[in-house]
Amino acid sequence: MKLGLGVNGLAVASNINYFLLFLTLRLYCQKTSNATVQKVWVPLSCDAFEGWAEIIEVGGPGVAVYFIDWVCIYSLSFFSGFINVAQLTAMSCVLIIQPLVCSFGYALQLASTV
Repeated sequence: MKLGLGVNGLAVASNINYFLLFLTLRLYCQKTSNATVQKVWVPLSCDAFEGWAEIIEVGGPGVAVYFIDWVCIYSLSFFSGFINVAQLTAMSCVLIIQPLVCSFGYALQLASTV
């Protein structure tokens, strides 16, 4: 079926997909008799927000790194109009390799906390 939405159809399809995934998961959690699922999927209460200081203390440096990464990528993207094609190609290669390098650092961080 063709709706003629063009590029906007991708956003509509993604939203429908995410909504249906959430709805299916929610219905499964309500209807299942599995004790583990019933124990984990409890309604949200104020008890869920206890102990956040320790979580922020551990995760704060990682959040700072990702924020700096975000600033660097968007500033490079903004200033890419001022550089020539060879430099833009090199920058694109670095931006492609960069998530792989960050995932290694994240894995090392997780391994060091265990």
